[in-house]
Amino acid sequence: MQTSDGKVSRVLGSLLTRSNVSTIQLFCNIAKAKNAPLSLRELLSLTSLDMTEDELHQAWQKCAILNNGYSITQGVITEKNDVLKKAASDRAERLARASSNMSYATKFNTLLGDNDLKALAISGSTSYMSVSREDDLDFFFVTRKDTMWISLGRALLVARLFKLKERNAPSLCLSFVADEKFTEEQFANNHDGLIARDAISARVIRGESYYNHMLRRSEWIAEYFPKLYELRFGSLNDPSYSPETQSLSDTSTVKKIANMFLYYAVGTYIRMKSNLLNRKLTKMGKKSSIFKLRVGKDHCIYESASYRELRKMYSQLEHK
Repeated sequence: MQTSDGKVSRVLGSLLTRSNVSTIQLFCNIAKAKNAPLSLRELLSLTSLDMTEDELHQAWQKCAILNNGYSITQGVITEKNDVLKKAASDRAERLARASSNMSYATKFNTLLGDNDLKALAISGSTSYMSVSREDDLDFFFVTRKDTMWISLGRALLVARLFKLKERNAPSLCLSFVADEKFTEEQFANNHDGLIARDAISARVIRGESYYNHMLRRSEWIAEYFPKLYELRFGSLNDPSYSPETQSLSDTSTVKKIANMFLYYAVGTYIRMKSNLLNRKLTKMGKKSSIFKLRVGKDHCIYESASYRELRKMYSQLEHK
């Protein structure tokens, strides 16, 4: 096989080009930053490599750069300096925690109710089925237009009641809450590698037809992860949501007023609590956990420092 510039790669072996190896190293570095295991199967789903797991393993062994830096044990990639090895060794525990979180998320959804929710999905480490002991259970909320702060206020109260009822449940984090207009604009205008992978990996527990509609309109995701996009939507034909008949939802004047009141009341509370928490995290030296809060009349989004670093890493996919 030849490299993109037409020269045979002697260093990388006969099956992987320099671009292939560069992409593989990028995903290994992302896994390292997330302290999460990475399998050959997952790597193949994230890249354009047209190989089986066995073929990739054989090509890996012929590539000095990869073979000198990493080992493959039972299909899981481990770094030879042991940074990734620990993540690989507790893979079964991470999967078990993710399965447990999925169960808690379903219970939370049942308790939540809320007819103004258009979509509720599990995001973060649970959606990737790789949960460490310290991870929260993250949620992605989409509400009807002009009801976001009503739904968020309700969700915060229900989350507190849920923790009293389910004492062994992980901390619930409403990391992305926005109304339909804001969310659809974000999907349409932010062609970002990390957003693409988060969006295609989210596990929807309410409003799947609407969520799938948003993803099908975001075909740019397939430019980053064509295999994952095809796997989820390539043959999907879901007539239950029709964009021709489903315009942005109308909201009553009373709800609009209540929503604006809660924007100022709940929004002020969230800002104050976030500032206090960030100060606490700074004193504890947990710089990667310090987060940026984005708040507006139609959205409330948390982004940690580690998440922003991951975004920088994923931005390299644009040049692959």
